[in-house]
Amino acid sequence: DLVRKESEEIETLRQAKNDPARNLNSSMKLFDVALAERSNLAKMIGSEDEPTAVNAAHNTLEKAKALGLKPANESLTAMVDALVAEVRARQTEAENNKNDATAANKKLTQVVEATDAQIKSMKDAMDHISGERDQALDQAQKAAAGQTMAFDTTAADLRKQLEATQTQINELNAANADLGTQIKKKDMQIADLLQKLGTNRIDAAKAITRQPDGKIVRVPGGNRVYIDLGQNDHVSPGLTFEVYDKSEGIPPAGDPSNDEALPIGKASIEVVSVLPTGSECYVRRLQRGAALVEGDIIANLVYDKHQKYNFVVYGNFDVNQTGQSNPQDAEVIKRLVTQWGGKIVTEINVDTDFVVLGKEPAIPEKPAEDDPLAVAAYNKAVEEADQYANISQRARDYRLQILNQNRFLYLVGYYTQASR
Repeated sequence: DLVRKESEEIETLRQAKNDPARNLNSSMKLFDVALAERSNLAKMIGSEDEPTAVNAAHNTLEKAKALGLKPANESLTAMVDALVAEVRARQTEAENNKNDATAANKKLTQVVEATDAQIKSMKDAMDHISGERDQALDQAQKAAAGQTMAFDTTAADLRKQLEATQTQINELNAANADLGTQIKKKDMQIADLLQKLGTNRIDAAKAITRQPDGKIVRVPGGNRVYIDLGQNDHVSPGLTFEVYDKSEGIPPAGDPSNDEALPIGKASIEVVSVLPTGSECYVRRLQRGAALVEGDIIANLVYDKHQKYNFVVYGNFDVNQTGQSNPQDAEVIKRLVTQWGGKIVTEINVDTDFVVLGKEPAIPEKPAEDDPLAVAAYNKAVEEADQYANISQRARDYRLQILNQNRFLYLVGYYTQASR
């Protein structure tokens, strides 16, 4: 090891002799080189003499140790190398810190620039918003002013319209009052016309009582009687009459809504043979305890030897007294009317003389909506009931005598024949 160490030191001296930076003569002996190196080292340490340099080196080593440097050995060279390494490390750290500071400054500059740009953008946006706000406020003020003007104009127009409407209402009220007066006058005229009309045609409630169609002139017996109506009176076989007592006369037709107080005579007769001045009749019905005598009066609501009467026949009838009304029996009533000289009409008006109504339609309980057949039947029943009520009301409006089936049959003397 000693030989190796000496060889290394000799090699170091040789390198120092040949190092241009040391300013040594390459021809110098290695010993002279060592002396020159020592002298240079002493100068480098800061002393001209060796003892001082050694002390300085020793102090330097102690200070380096105090700084925490711990080289592999305690030689001055090792300590210097450690110091150099430490200085370089500090320089590297300083350089890194400088670079970090530069990067941080650059980043800070970028952040500041971005922040400034954002602040500028926000300021521009706020300026824009403020401008829009001011513009909107100006427009709102202008619009408010315009609306105020429009409101004032509209209010004025509405006042004018209101005044015009009130004027129209006043005019309509005046016209309505005038119309009411005219209606009253028309009602009075209608009443007067109806009264005059009553003198020119038969009123079912009065005329049949005052004016019978004829009378019995002979009672030979054997269910036979003779009446004073013959060929010149448009009498034909099959014509029926109801016979009333000559002292009691013909009763009123009565209430058509029921069968109470029916206008039943003492007998019902049917023409079987027409003679020139009279007719032979068969007694179809004779009231128990009654007797027919000469002078008893006869009447048939349809028959009149001087004029034809207009009849409205509506509804379902039960001519055969089966307890079941049907629309076919209405044709029987119509046939009797036309057979005995009357006329069937479909509308109620001033020319109508009598109205014959069948049984009032019954409205069943309203069915469930999921039964179409029952619903259809229900709707039909409602429609028929409404039509029946309309015809009945129209007849009352025209002050016509309304007859139900049985009253009609008795007033024409056909009740007994119809029930057979």
